Amino acid sequence: MEDMTSEAQFKELVLNAFKDLPQQQQQVADFLLDHLDEIPFLTVPTLAKRVGVSEATIVRFAQRVGYDGFSGLKTNLTTLVRDRVTAQTSIEDVFKPNGKDNLSLVVQKELANIQDLSKDIDLETFEGAANTLFASDHIFTFGFGISAHLSSLATYLLTQIGLRATTLSTRFSSPMEQMVILRENDVMLVFSFPPFSRGTIKMVEDAKQRGIKVVAVSDRLTAPISAHADYTLQVRTHNKMFTNAIGAAVTLLNALATEIAIKHGDHAVKAVAKINRILAEDEGVLKSD
Repeated sequence: MEDMTSEAQFKELVLNAFKDLPQQQQQVADFLLDHLDEIPFLTVPTLAKRVGVSEATIVRFAQRVGYDGFSGLKTNLTTLVRDRVTAQTSIEDVFKPNGKDNLSLVVQKELANIQDLSKDIDLETFEGAANTLFASDHIFTFGFGISAHLSSLATYLLTQIGLRATTLSTRFSSPMEQMVILRENDVMLVFSFPPFSRGTIKMVEDAKQRGIKVVAVSDRLTAPISAHADYTLQVRTHNKMFTNAIGAAVTLLNALATEIAIKHGDHAVKAVAKINRILAEDEGVLKSD
């Protein structure tokens, strides 16, 4: 097998093999995709201990995805990430906490999550997702738990740039009830983070079967909804608490809305002008000087 020539190509190689891998090798794939920068510095025993599998599993994983062994995978990945890691070393000091107080520690975590966005999301995938959202007749956003808040924010931001967007409710007996209103030219923007909801997965499966495009936002490329999504956008949610941090997800939504607004300026400008007129005539809105 020829070596991969980009990180995106390497990720695609692993993801294409993922569903056919044994469970323990899937654990290796998950860890590897989440820690690309660390792999060049890890030995087989160290990696096996970090993942919680045997050393033989590490070697078999590398062979299953097409390499002669782990050393071949490691050498290829080292070449791919070397330039970016070297360029980032000078930036690391910026993201060190100023102290040991909880505020500084949480800020550091969120900054790291946000910084990883440009590394984790391939530009072609990002632009493809943005183009798909813009080309849709109607965008339906959905998510449970913290994802429900993100789906509402997404609807707000997309509406602000003139796109038809609606948040599907979590209050129905079954979220699937709402799928009856979706048409083939609509798009689903779905948020799914651990613990993963079966309801969300079923909705995405239904959309895929009906030819409805799906843009998924999750913390990993191997999330259950990824298998049924046209685009999966990875955002880190590492947190000091046992909850998902959402700073990177909010930044991603801002970036998507900005990408669409800049590429389709006339459309966005008309929408903003209409919104401003509505707000100017609304007596319930305080007027700024």
